[in-house]
This record gives sequence, structure tokens and C-alpha cells, in this order.
Amino acid sequence: MVSPSRKPLCAHQLRPLNTPQPVRVETCGGIGPAALWTSGAGSERRRLRVAALRDQWRVDDLWWRRAVSRRYFQAVLEDGRCVTVYQDLLTQRWYRQQA
Repeated sequence: MVSPSRKPLCAHQLRPLNTPQPVRVETCGGIGPAALWTSGAGSERRRLRVAALRDQWRVDDLWWRRAVSRRYFQAVLEDGRCVTVYQDLLTQRWYRQQA
């Protein structure tokens, strides 16, 4: 356990946690992810097929007057990893939600 330093925290010292990262996704008929490209060692990128979709859900909200519309997928990749990706339905861009 870390002891509190009792120093006041300033806004410039804060950082967001679990920030989504842009990801390249290949879709199957526009329904959901069929494959995605992951970062490997160095700058190597690897295409991994989606073996199964475990779950999907949609989030539509106004957050601080900024619209949010996303379609999330929990996918199992061919190497066995489970990842959560979402498509921003306002920009059509894909992101990987970091754990």
C-alpha cells in the first residue's frame, strides 16, 4: 500500500485512465468486427481474425452536451485474447478499449 503524500493534486498532474486507442477493424457485412490489426513488437502490425463475438451493446447519450453514440463488441481473437472494441457511430471510427 502506498502512503498518501498529502501534497495537493493539480489539474496538470491528472491523466485519464483506460483511454481508448484507435484500431483498424475489418467488418463482415457491416455488422461487426471480423478482424483487427494489433500492435506487435516495435512497429509490427498483425492482422488477427475474430474467432467469436461474446457480446455487443450500444450506448447513446449526451455527455456534458456532447453527443455519444457507440456500438461496442466484446470479441475473442484467434489467438485467444478477449478484447473490447467499439465503433463511434458519429465518426464511423473504431477504437479498442484498453483494460
